[in-house]
Amino acid sequence: MPDESPNLTTPAPEAGARDNRQSAENPAGSLRTSEMRYRRLFETARDGILILDGDTLKITDVNPYMVEMMGYDREELLGKEVWEIGSPQDRQACGELYQQLQESGTLRYEHLPLQTQSGQPWDVEVVCNVYEEDERQVVQCNIRDITARVRAEEALFKSGLQFRRMMEVMPAGAYTTDAEGLITYFNPQAQQLWGRAPSLNDEKDRFCGSCRLFAADGTPLRHDRCWMALALQTHTDYVGQEIIIERPDGSRATALAHAAPVLDNSGKILGAVNIFMDITERKQVEVALRQSERELRSLADNLPDIICRFDRQMRLTFVSQGVERLMGISAASVTGQTLSEMNVPQDLRALREKEVRFAFEMGEASVDEHEFTRADGVILRFETRTVPEFDEDGRVESVLSITRDITARKQSEVKLELARAEAERANRAKSEFLSRMSHELRTPLNAILGFGQLLEMDELNDEQGQGVSQILKAGRHLLDLINEVLDISRIEAGNMDLSPEPISVREIVRETLDLIAPLAAASNIRVNDEISANCPFYVRADRQRLKQVLLNLLANAVKYNRQGGTVTVAFETSAAREAERRAQEVRDRRREQRGRRRSDKEQENENAAPEAHAATQESGADASSPPPRYEPLPMLRLEIIDSGLGISPQSMERLFTPFERLGAEKSAVEGTGVGLALSKRLVELMEGHITARSIVGQGSTFSVEFPMAEASLPYLDFAEDDTPSSTLPDSHPVSTVLYIEDNPSNLRLVEQVLARRPHLRLVSTMQGSDGLELARQQQPDLILLDLHLPDINGDEVLGRLQAEPQTRDIPVVMLSADATPRQIERLLQAGARAYLTKPLDVKHFLRVLDDNLRAQNTA
Repeated sequence: MPDESPNLTTPAPEAGARDNRQSAENPAGSLRTSEMRYRRLFETARDGILILDGDTLKITDVNPYMVEMMGYDREELLGKEVWEIGSPQDRQACGELYQQLQESGTLRYEHLPLQTQSGQPWDVEVVCNVYEEDERQVVQCNIRDITARVRAEEALFKSGLQFRRMMEVMPAGAYTTDAEGLITYFNPQAQQLWGRAPSLNDEKDRFCGSCRLFAADGTPLRHDRCWMALALQTHTDYVGQEIIIERPDGSRATALAHAAPVLDNSGKILGAVNIFMDITERKQVEVALRQSERELRSLADNLPDIICRFDRQMRLTFVSQGVERLMGISAASVTGQTLSEMNVPQDLRALREKEVRFAFEMGEASVDEHEFTRADGVILRFETRTVPEFDEDGRVESVLSITRDITARKQSEVKLELARAEAERANRAKSEFLSRMSHELRTPLNAILGFGQLLEMDELNDEQGQGVSQILKAGRHLLDLINEVLDISRIEAGNMDLSPEPISVREIVRETLDLIAPLAAASNIRVNDEISANCPFYVRADRQRLKQVLLNLLANAVKYNRQGGTVTVAFETSAAREAERRAQEVRDRRREQRGRRRSDKEQENENAAPEAHAATQESGADASSPPPRYEPLPMLRLEIIDSGLGISPQSMERLFTPFERLGAEKSAVEGTGVGLALSKRLVELMEGHITARSIVGQGSTFSVEFPMAEASLPYLDFAEDDTPSSTLPDSHPVSTVLYIEDNPSNLRLVEQVLARRPHLRLVSTMQGSDGLELARQQQPDLILLDLHLPDINGDEVLGRLQAEPQTRDIPVVMLSADATPRQIERLLQAGARAYLTKPLDVKHFLRVLDDNLRAQNTA
C-alpha cells in the first residue's frame, strides 16, 4: 500500500534548496524557519505521529491527532514505552521490530492492531524512521488509521467467499466470462453438464463456445447465436433458451440457459454471467408424459364408456370419443364447455352438476343412474361414477366421471327378476303341492296304518293276521313312495340335512342284509355276504341315508332277479388292500406323532415353571410343533351284484331318471321308479359316487364309493321294546290330553291308542277356537294339535296358546300330515315340543306322550 503520509524526516527538494540558500545567508533564521514548518506540519497532520527515544523507546513527543486517536491526554502518553499502547501489548514483539528498524533504518508495518483508551480496536499502518538529533537516535512513527479500508477489504473478501459458495451449491450450472467470452469461473454443476473442466490457462479451451451446442429441435447452434454471445454483443439479458449440450463422450444433456451482461458504472462491458439448468430428466418425463397421454387417450377413446374430466370451473377439459358413440355428441364440440353450456336435458344437467359439485366440495365419489334419449329417439340407461382427483396438498383439483351404458344389463335384470319371481312362484306352488300331497296322502294313511297297527296288537286268527299284514304292507309301501318323493324334493331344494360319521362297513351291511333277508327268502334268492367276514374298514357317510341307499340297491337286486338267483355284496379287494396299507401308515404315523408329542410334553413339563405348566394343561395346545399332515384316505367301493336279466345299453342312459322304471311297470314287480334317482342324489350328497354296469342275460352290478374313515366309537344300536308299555309309574295320577283334530278317523285312532293308557283322559274338539277355550277351562297336561283345522290354522292356535299366560306352559305336540322340513322347523321354533308326522308310529307316539307328561308333572 503506498504511503500517503508526508515523510517527516526528509524535506522536499525545493524546500531543501531554499533552506540551503537561507542557511547560507542566515543560518540561525533558517533553522528557526525549518523548525516552525516542521512543528506546523507535526501539529496539523491527519496521521498520528510519535517521537520515541532511540535508546528507551519511550514517547518523547506526540502530535494532537495521535492524542485524539488514542483518547489519552498528552501527558498520559509522554514517557510511556511504545509497547504499552499496542494491542496486544507485547514488549518482546516491539523489541524485535525495533531491531529490524535499527538494521534497515526504516520500517513499514500494515494491519497493526491498536487499542484506544476506551478499548476500541483500530487497524493502523505504521511507518517508522530512525535519525539522529543532537547526537542521539530518535525514532519517528507515522501512524495512519486504515480501519475502514480493512473492513471494506474484509467485506469484499467475505462477499467473494459467499458468491463462490453460492455458485458451488446452487442446483444449476454457472460460469462467468470476460468481455471476450473467455471463461473466468465455472462451478461444479457446469463442469458436470459440460462433461469436462475447461482449463482457465488455455484461451482456446476456456472459450465459452468450445462446447458443441444444439438448438431444442436438434439443429447445430452457432456460438454467435447462443445467448451468452448475444448478451455480450447487445448488453441485454436473455432468459430461457433451451439448448442441448454434447459432452466429449458423446452423451447429451438438455439445459435451460439464462445469460446477463456485466457492465461497469460507465456502461462498459466487463463480461457476462450464464446460468443454465439441467432439464434432461424433465424433458424425458415430458416425453414419457406425452406418450402416456397418447396411450391414455387411445385407451379412453377405445373403451365403451364415456370418460370426462372437469376442472374447478365445472368445465370439461377432457372428453373421450365414447360420447359420440353412445350419445351422438361430438367430443370436440363439448370439450371446453361447462355443464350449463352443454345441450343436454335439464334434469340430466342438474344431476351431473350436483354430482360433480359434491365431488369437489366433499372429496367423495358417488354413483348415479340416469336415462338419456338420443337424437334418434333411442332411450339409454347410463351409470355414472364421479370420482374426485386430488393434488399434492390433498385438495380436489379435478373430477373424473366414467359413464357406462347399462341398458342391456338393466334389461337383463328385469328379465332375471321376472324369472326369479316366476321361479319363486313355481317353487311356492311346488312346496304347496308337496305339502298338500303329503297331507292328503298321509291323512288316510294315518287311519290305515294306525288302525292296522292296533289290529295287529290284538289276537287275530291266521286269515285276519294275513289281511292286516297286507294292509300294513300296502300302506307302508305307499308311505315309502311319499317319503322318497319328498326326499328328492328336499335334495333339489338344498334342504336335505346329513350327519356324516365314521360307519363300520361290516355292521351297516349286516344290518341291511337282515332287513332284506325276508324278501330274498320269499323269492328263493341266495345272498352272498363277502363283506362281514372280510371288510374291517369304515366309511364316512350319514348312517340313515347310507342304509337307505343300500336297501334300495339290495331290494332292486332281489326284485329284478330271476327265481333262484343270487345277490352278492362285495368290495373291491385290490382297493381295500391299498386302503389298509395306507390306513395302517396313517395310524402308525399318528401313534408316532402322539408318542413324540407326549415325550415333548413330558420334557416341557419337567423344565417349565408351575404356572407355565398349568397354562399348558389348560390350553392343551402344542405351539412348538406344526399340526400333523396326513395323506387323504382312499375311497372304498361296495358292489351289489345280481344274476338278473340285465339292463340294455339304451335303458342304462335313463337308469337314474326319477319315475323311470325302464319297462318294469308292465311286469308284476312293484316299484315307483324313484329309488335309484334318490339313491344317486343321496350318494353324491355324501361325497360319493354311484355307477352301474350290466350285461343283458347275465345280470347287473351297482357300485357305490365313499371316502374311507378311521374307526370311531362302536355304533350302539338300542333295540326297541316291541311292547308299547307306559314308561310312567302305575301310581301316576290321571292326566288330561286335549286333542284338536278335524278328521274323525284320526280322532278315533288316537282314542283307541290312548285307551291303552288307563291314566290318560282324552278331551277332543274339531275346531281351533273351541280348543283354545277348552285349554283355558280344562288346563290339560298335554295338547295334541293338528295343523290344518277348519276355522283356525294350527300354527295360529299354537301362537295364541303361547301368548296367554294361563296356557303358555302347556306342552303342545303337533300331529300333521305335512312332513316338509320347513314346516316342521317353523312349528318347533314357534314353541311346539314335538312334531309327529302322519301316519303315526304308535310306539314312537306313545313314547313322546310319556316323555312330555313326565316332564310336565315333574315341573
